[in-house]
Amino acid sequence: NAPLTDTSNRIPGGGLVANVEDVARFASALQRGLLVKPETLQTALTPQKLRGGRATGYGLGWVVGRRGTRREAYHVGGQPQVSSVLYMQPEAGVAVAILANLEGVENALLDLARQAAGLVAP
Repeated sequence: NAPLTDTSNRIPGGGLVANVEDVARFASALQRGLLVKPETLQTALTPQKLRGGRATGYGLGWVVGRRGTRREAYHVGGQPQVSSVLYMQPEAGVAVAILANLEGVENALLDLARQAAGLVAP
């Protein structure tokens, strides 16, 4: 069992309480331009560059890249007792949200989200 953890000092960086429907609605609203302008989301999903010009593979809060022929963006999170992933294929309008009552399984959740999005075989 994980120890009781006070996450009140982590709001908004992980101390929010949400369910998987909340996270899926968030992704849908992002992709439909209801939360931020589409241009703003594009900026967030654009790999930032180092001073030398090399792309980092990280946007503004999102890991971004390509998987097969599709562009992907995702954010994983975890703290004691929980792990989560929000995975998107922006051009396809695909979003997969997975929350787990397990800690340290973010990479497994990312693999599962990719499977659910139809990118890799189980």
